[in-house]
Amino acid sequence: MSHDEFFNTYFQRPERAGGAGGRDASRARGVSVARAAHEQLTIAQERIRERRNGLGHEVDGLETGLPPQSELEKERKVPRRG
Repeated sequence: MSHDEFFNTYFQRPERAGGAGGRDASRARGVSVARAAHEQLTIAQERIRERRNGLGHEVDGLETGLPPQSELEKERKVPRRG
């Protein structure tokens, strides 16, 4: 749905809609399409939120197994032999 179609569907004044059945049916289809798209976006947002939270928990678990930051920094400063 284009920007103009969206705007006209949601913000068109009733007196401009006219009494033509074609316009009313077109508007109803536009509203239906917009609602379906909104529902799909809501579902996608929820899936992304769940995935983000799951990854956050995974990172927390991995960080729990790491040595303290000070030890990691000391190890990084020690020259490697090879």
